[in-house]
Amino acid sequence: IIALLLLLDIAMHARQLMACACTTAAVTATTCYLAFRYYHQPTQTKHNILCDGKGKDDDEEQIVLHESEDTILKLTPRKIDDERINNMVVSECCGAIATFVGTTRDNFDGKQVTMLSYEAYAPMAMKQLSLISKEIRNRWAVKKIAILHRLGVCPIGEASVMIAVSSPHRKAALEACHWAIDTLKAKVPIWKKEHYKDGSTWKQNKEFDPATLVGRK
Repeated sequence: IIALLLLLDIAMHARQLMACACTTAAVTATTCYLAFRYYHQPTQTKHNILCDGKGKDDDEEQIVLHESEDTILKLTPRKIDDERINNMVVSECCGAIATFVGTTRDNFDGKQVTMLSYEAYAPMAMKQLSLISKEIRNRWAVKKIAILHRLGVCPIGEASVMIAVSSPHRKAALEACHWAIDTLKAKVPIWKKEHYKDGSTWKQNKEFDPATLVGRK
């Protein structure tokens, strides 16, 4: 009987150790995966929203976190229509609309750029966009907010990101728009690939804080 009890006790401890080991392994694997995505080129997985730039109209290619009368947050492979987005934040109670539109330029550091392509870790990217929109409303008296980022191929001259904010007075809209693009660059995990005539390279925004990827910010 004593021997049987000892065996049962050993089996229970072994089971607890295995559970702890599995939990530790899962946490380690998740951390390594996120670190890999920061320090290495992005890879295509079902957890990312990757677009081939062919301009399909399938709704599943867009990630719409929020689209209401007052807030639009979206990752999209489609061309960003800045006039349409600007009109969407118009409000009769507002006397100001501030916008930022980032476009693809044809050069970088002396190299001729032919196009850009973007990839995002979508779940975390949309979480960060949501936090940005909430913080804007906490800090400034604004009416409507639109934040869109292009995914997939973005040709020269086309918009890769757009932020539009409307408010009763210009100061709030201007400050909110400025803060939003700076924070997006620092917090939202979006990678871009610069294409040249003689090759290409993946780049991370120089402002990006890797602590965002492991949930510390």
